[in-house]
Amino acid sequence: MYVNNNPSVGDTLQVRITAKQSYGVFVRMPNGRDGLIRLNDISWQNQAKILGQLSVGEVFMAKVIKELPDGKLNLSRRELLPNPRTLEVGTIISGVVESTRDFGLLVHLGDFTALALRQGLYNIPYNEGDDITSVVVENVYDEEKHRYKILLSLTPIYDNFAKNHEEGEHILCKYIKTIHNENAISVLASYDNILFLVPLKRLAEPFKTKLTEDSLVEGTELELEYIKYNERLHTVVLDMRPIEQEKKKAHEDWLKSQLERGSICAATVIRVDDKGALVNITDTEVSLFIPREELSPNKIIRATDEVFVGEQIQIVYLGEINGKMSFTRKYLVEDKYDEKLYDLSLEELLKTMDINTYRFVGKVISIHGSYFMSNLMSVAKEGSEDNGKLLIDPVNGKNLIVVIDNRLRNFVEEGNFYEVDITLASKEYRLKQGTPYMFSVMSNNILRRDNPYKDSVILSFKKQTSPSSNTSLANLLEEVGQNLYTSKKRMFFELLQNADDAASLDGVKIKLQLRDGFFVLTHDGYSFNKHDFDSIISAAKSTKSASKKKTGYKGIGFKSVFTNSTTVSIKSGGYTFSFDKHLSEYSNFKDFYFHVNDIVDDQGKQIEFLHKYEKEYREFNGVKDIPWQLLPIWSDDLKLPIESSIFNKNENVAIALKMDFDTLAEYSEAVKEVFDEPRFMLFLRNTHRIQLINGNECLTIQKNVNREKSIVSLVNSFSDDKFENYSIIPFDNIIVNDDAFSEAGVHIKRGERTNNRGEKENFFIKTDPNGNSLGEVSGIPDRIASTTETTISFALSLDANGHIRTIGEDELSFYAYLPMNEHRFKFPFYVNADFIPKSDREGVQSDNPWNYFLFYSIGKSIVKMVESIASVDEPEYLKLLPIREFVSTSQDTSMLVDSFNKGYKETLQKTPLIINDENEKVKLDSIVIDTSGLSLSIGNEEFYKLLGINKRLPSMEINSDILTQGLFGVDCVSVDTAFNILSRNIQNVNNWIVTSSPGVRMSFYSWISKDKKTISLISQLKLFKYGDTWKSVSEVSLQNKTILITEKITPIKNILIQLGFSCSDDILEEHVLSEHIKKQDEKTLFAYISSSDISGLSFSQRLLLFENIAEFDEIGREALRKWAIFKNCHGDFTPLSLLFKYNPNCPSWLSSFMLLKEENTQQLDKYLIESSAIYSEIVEPKIDTLVSNTDVTLIYNVFRQYWNQSLTTKLMSMTAIPQKSLLFLVEQSDDTTKTLYIKGIKSFNLVSTATYDTNSYEYRTLKMVASNDTMVGYMRSVMTIDGIKLSEITLKDDFTLSVNNNQYVFSLSKILPAYSNSSTLSLVATKFRDIASVDKIFAQKEATPVDVRNKLYNYLINYTGLLSVEQYCFLMMYRRSCGYLTFDNTLRPYIRVNNTELFTRIMDRCMELNVGTILGDFIKESTVIYPCGKLNGTYIDCDELTLPTERVPIFIKVWANTDDRKKFLLDLGVHNIQSKEMERRKSFRDGKKENIWNLTDSIVIRSFISWVKETFSLPIVNDNQVEILNDLFRILRISTSYYEDDFSQSSEWGNELYLKWKSNVTSSIFIVDGKLPYRGYYDNTYLFKGKTGEFTYFQTSHRFYISSDREPASILADVYSSGIYPFKKEDWNKIFLVSADLVKEKDEIIAELQQKIEELRHNQSSDVEVEGHGKFTGKDSTDETSRYEINRKARIAAKEYLDNLSDYDCEGWDPNDDTHLIQNVVKYKGKPITLAVTSSQRRKLYLHPRVFAELMCNPDNLLLNYGIDKKIHPLSFEDVFMDNPDVNLIFDTDVISPGEIAELANRYMGSKRTCFVIENPKYSASETIQSFGLNEKKKDGWVSVNLSDSDIFNF
Repeated sequence: MYVNNNPSVGDTLQVRITAKQSYGVFVRMPNGRDGLIRLNDISWQNQAKILGQLSVGEVFMAKVIKELPDGKLNLSRRELLPNPRTLEVGTIISGVVESTRDFGLLVHLGDFTALALRQGLYNIPYNEGDDITSVVVENVYDEEKHRYKILLSLTPIYDNFAKNHEEGEHILCKYIKTIHNENAISVLASYDNILFLVPLKRLAEPFKTKLTEDSLVEGTELELEYIKYNERLHTVVLDMRPIEQEKKKAHEDWLKSQLERGSICAATVIRVDDKGALVNITDTEVSLFIPREELSPNKIIRATDEVFVGEQIQIVYLGEINGKMSFTRKYLVEDKYDEKLYDLSLEELLKTMDINTYRFVGKVISIHGSYFMSNLMSVAKEGSEDNGKLLIDPVNGKNLIVVIDNRLRNFVEEGNFYEVDITLASKEYRLKQGTPYMFSVMSNNILRRDNPYKDSVILSFKKQTSPSSNTSLANLLEEVGQNLYTSKKRMFFELLQNADDAASLDGVKIKLQLRDGFFVLTHDGYSFNKHDFDSIISAAKSTKSASKKKTGYKGIGFKSVFTNSTTVSIKSGGYTFSFDKHLSEYSNFKDFYFHVNDIVDDQGKQIEFLHKYEKEYREFNGVKDIPWQLLPIWSDDLKLPIESSIFNKNENVAIALKMDFDTLAEYSEAVKEVFDEPRFMLFLRNTHRIQLINGNECLTIQKNVNREKSIVSLVNSFSDDKFENYSIIPFDNIIVNDDAFSEAGVHIKRGERTNNRGEKENFFIKTDPNGNSLGEVSGIPDRIASTTETTISFALSLDANGHIRTIGEDELSFYAYLPMNEHRFKFPFYVNADFIPKSDREGVQSDNPWNYFLFYSIGKSIVKMVESIASVDEPEYLKLLPIREFVSTSQDTSMLVDSFNKGYKETLQKTPLIINDENEKVKLDSIVIDTSGLSLSIGNEEFYKLLGINKRLPSMEINSDILTQGLFGVDCVSVDTAFNILSRNIQNVNNWIVTSSPGVRMSFYSWISKDKKTISLISQLKLFKYGDTWKSVSEVSLQNKTILITEKITPIKNILIQLGFSCSDDILEEHVLSEHIKKQDEKTLFAYISSSDISGLSFSQRLLLFENIAEFDEIGREALRKWAIFKNCHGDFTPLSLLFKYNPNCPSWLSSFMLLKEENTQQLDKYLIESSAIYSEIVEPKIDTLVSNTDVTLIYNVFRQYWNQSLTTKLMSMTAIPQKSLLFLVEQSDDTTKTLYIKGIKSFNLVSTATYDTNSYEYRTLKMVASNDTMVGYMRSVMTIDGIKLSEITLKDDFTLSVNNNQYVFSLSKILPAYSNSSTLSLVATKFRDIASVDKIFAQKEATPVDVRNKLYNYLINYTGLLSVEQYCFLMMYRRSCGYLTFDNTLRPYIRVNNTELFTRIMDRCMELNVGTILGDFIKESTVIYPCGKLNGTYIDCDELTLPTERVPIFIKVWANTDDRKKFLLDLGVHNIQSKEMERRKSFRDGKKENIWNLTDSIVIRSFISWVKETFSLPIVNDNQVEILNDLFRILRISTSYYEDDFSQSSEWGNELYLKWKSNVTSSIFIVDGKLPYRGYYDNTYLFKGKTGEFTYFQTSHRFYISSDREPASILADVYSSGIYPFKKEDWNKIFLVSADLVKEKDEIIAELQQKIEELRHNQSSDVEVEGHGKFTGKDSTDETSRYEINRKARIAAKEYLDNLSDYDCEGWDPNDDTHLIQNVVKYKGKPITLAVTSSQRRKLYLHPRVFAELMCNPDNLLLNYGIDKKIHPLSFEDVFMDNPDVNLIFDTDVISPGEIAELANRYMGSKRTCFVIENPKYSASETIQSFGLNEKKKDGWVSVNLSDSDIFNF
């Protein structure tokens, strides 16, 4: 946090009170210092009172107002607070709500309070403590109360907002909180400290949902559109929906552009209800609703039956209907009904439902005033199988309802049961409805019947009449329930099996819900018929016992699910009953048994009964002795006490198990575990979907099966891996008979007998090996014992690519239609069969011969299954085969194991299931397996040829690894096998090697090298080729000059051949077997080579030979030096030990010891005499001779590092040698020698104009002198300069100037001419300045730069010529040393350098000083004239890519004649060819588009474009160049244009509808191939042309040009949307919406036909006696004042109600206006409607015909009634008339004629409960009731408005 450590007057600080005094408070500032706020500065008024309210420690903001002389500060609190005296009207001010009152808010403003009246707050809900920003609207001083009365209002805030914002503007608000009113929910949002109320209906998703869920976070940004401002109400209307609609429209428009009618799209279901599904088009933002009618070609009641949330479906685009995109799914879904069904007769159609009668009993129900029959059960002769069957659609399982002809209404009453005959509806009607199963009742052969379902339940409750039997049965049920299912999952599976058995042809969908103490399961399979009910209440019997296709049983198995439940409730079709363990009768022996035996009123039979069952009576143990699980209890209205329970919904079957909390939790966990593995549905025959519902969450698993029923996809809505695919391979026709048992080795046979019911049944008999009967096999269900065929199915898991994959080793693989917990046997796939399970149904019974037979059949079927899928397209298919026999772990499983092994092994050997390398499917005995790897190395055919094998290898495209297992008995070629074959046939092997291709041969060698045994064959194999001959390693010898070429020898192979050696074709190291072959001895090989005659070899050959032999092992350096292989300078072969490296500077006296120049090479250096040895071995002993022939300095220079001091002394004594020539040697000597040498100098003269480089005699002498004070003193005595003694000169010519830590030396004499003579010493000294301590010799002082500058200025003001180079450079560097880049104003007039020759010398000097960058900065100054002009930014050596005006001046170009000078120009800002601009120009010239165009400098861009304009052939058309120029134009804001001349290649659109439209307009439309051509102009020059855009319009020709890249409809929609072209929405409609008119015409025809049908229906009404009449409803007597208030409240409530509905806009409606018929004010979906508001406070609603007529004008018009419950109720026609039997019609007979009343009587004479009620025949209703005008006619929607509002609503 920032702390102001030095606050000053005017600063605002946060302070804390440290002490209070009567005169003020002391406060602590952030910097720790204290300040004082005096009493007067505490507040604007009531200072003492406010001071008393402040407390020590309180923190607030204060302003510094005064600093005292001692530095202390006075502060003010009131300066930061509003002053009530000066607070002007219109001031915007912020405060805090102090309290809320009915009349408004008290707002705290600083130290005073203001009032904000309620009417100025506009429903904004403020609470105590809220911040509020408002406007002062009144400020009046109250003289009486001595205070200011200030009024605040929000009105100006909103007025100001409306002035400063445009309608349609988007406003980014922040969410504050949610406001809940009685009838509405709103958002309180903030924008710029202004609060707005936004109703829920004006929000869009997801905010709407978050708001209702109360999950919207404070501060969330809400983007809203400013719609309008209601000036009368001062309300701002903000709405999110238009923004979302814009986005939605954009997404939809894009999608439309991508689709054509008939396009198929993928979509995901995101919400579904009964009426339809909301789907999201995949990879788009488009969501749309598909009504249930479009989900299937068949009639569906609930969309949830077709799709589920999360499901991915495909839909077809139908185009636009009524301006909206329309999709359907029904064309992609197969029609469930065979078309032939529609042609069947009634009898034939009923037979498809397994019904042979058309007589049914059912319940009469009413739907929208029509009568239907439901819960229809067949009626046939007593004992007939056709009794008790339900009328159910066999395809979808729906319970059918039958319509009763309207003429038969008097024969039936709603709610009663009747026996009727049914007939078939017309074929046309059924086709239209999408189902052939539609029936009606047309015959009056109707008989009243009791409820057969209820009778059946009541009768069944009384069947268990025997106490002894019941006790046994109860104990049995208890024991079975405890033992049968120890697993909660297994009980769940039992319920699934029962649901699966009840499936229709279209399968079954199951729902689960575990909550609030109930386990609920519902499904849409067949409802219970009479036989099913009988099975439910039986302990053993099942209607499915003989069904071969049923997996579960409703008998004892179903009872086991009662184990953990005390109450089981069941609803199915007409049945509604429960089993209740807590029924009170079960605890009383007498109550129960007297009731079930019907002896409640027969005391004698009661005594007899108790006597008979005395023991049972005495030992009666309550419900434990009652088989309550078999005793159904009828319920007329069976519902669970849970509002959202699926049990209470209309499902075909609903079962609810009541459980305690812990038990239900265990079941919930078990079910969730099952759901985690969706494959439990794999083998359920008929279950297509299971849903687990938990609150708002619905977990769905759906099983989809392809048409061939070969692929099952398990789709779920909840996991990351939503899809599991399986290939289902069934074996359906496995014969079950005695022969099949015998083949399987299972000792059973089938027997037949007659049971005690007289029915024939089958059973299995155990036999001995000879077939003799041993007894009945127990535990075999009837359906298995009687079956002639059985099915075994395999499910193979598929990966994402549809390929088979094995399941995990730990996964259980056995199914008996549902997963079994069978751990003993496992497969790499799933297997399903009719296993007989163990008692707990968890595993397979081990001692059951039927299971033996299944295991045998499974063994056979696995092989056949693998054979059926064998293909190279499934490379892993063999992994499905068990690789070993099953092993019995106990005697218990031995028979199952033996049976499987028998079937498996028998079938394995005789089934062709292996794909061989010829892609043929063969048996195992035709296959050979190669584990040696030889076939992989050399190929299959070479493998067969080399080893002489006749069988074939498996295909390389399949994984055949498992065939090595002994179980399969396949021949195997191992390495040992291959070795034995090869070793016995070496000659054949060598012949094969010679004839094989190189690749195969190398692969064979590689294989040989991988095993010790095969490696032993190497010595016998022909491995190396010598020309046309192949040799083994043993045949290669140096004695016969045969060499095995190695990598070392390869470079000299040709040389060795020239020397007479024979060499192999191949290199040893490159041979696959190289590591197993010994190389030849290289030392011996060198001996053979060095003894060879080399005179015929060139130097390069000898050098190559030498270098390669040098790499030989055991060949040392000395051995090589002794080899006379190279020549000296005289051309003699000389050993390298006698030569040194060739040196072109070597004196001739060394040439006989130097390597010949032509043979001098660096490779020989290490073998020659080293240079250090030449001196000791040649030079030193020969010095006298050498000196006589050459200069001693040259000799010394060659051997300097080896030179001895004694040799120098010797040379100094030789007088024949000049003194100067010995200087070099003296310089290398000690100080004694140097001093002696210097003292021999008699005079030493220096010339100021001479140049002394570092090699001059003078420079070297002085350097030597400066190192010794003795020599310095001597030299100063003999030295002269220009003849002047040294002592006469005092000032240095050179002086230094420091710039940026660099030292620069300047000449004083060159800068100041007057100092040229006196500075001679300095000038001379400068020549020797690099010599250390040279100042001792010259002893001068240096001038200071500032003194030089001042003297130069004084010189220049009187000088008119050009500056010298040194003067300019000094002034420039001096100015730079001061930190500037320009000359100062005083000197600038005298900087005269406008001369090309002078400027080039300045550049030379600056280049010498290395200050080019500094010079570049100074020459940029415009006030100094330079001959080069503006040099920065010009170019050199870039003429090809620049214009003349861009290049450097000619004199600069001439000067820059070296690379260094050109480099120096870069420092001056000159560019060369490597500059970025040149890189861009080259790239542009070459037509490239590279990432180098990030330009922003307009000068550079315009320079570039000018270059393009002057250089290139225009216009430019290259795509890359055009794109670059386009980008640069955009930066410069230069626009491009269309020219109609460029559209000559376009052609007029040939669309017929367009041509028709064109005949009536002046415009025309032309199609352009691709994008539209345009031009780019620069400085009136046509620079480039390109293509862009999709449409344009030329006013002169009245032509539209549109691109062919997009559909004309889409482009022209953009044209009219722009609103600036002569093409409007109406034009677009005429071209593209003609088909909509055709649809409208057809709709009108259909409507006309429907009206005729309705008229015919009324005309068919029969004469029926009117028996009951509607209930008369009298008027109330509410007084006018009360009625007015009631109606006003009704209107307010109605507005609140509509405000909460998103489709209604009520902003323009003020409910306080006294009108009840609101016309064209309220809008519905943007269109004005008529709204009628009524009240019925005493349960009576009076509706005037005028209101009725208005409402009937438009289906969107709305009637809202304010009821007695003080709530608004919307009323439709059905609400008022169809569902209300007591509607009165009041006539005014003064208006209604008798003929009109008679017409009404005739019209409704067939209506049973319609009548005329005359309360008082002598009393005229017209005296007290105003006219209804019931027959008021309307023409063209006109309604009479002669009645006032009070006439309508106050009568």
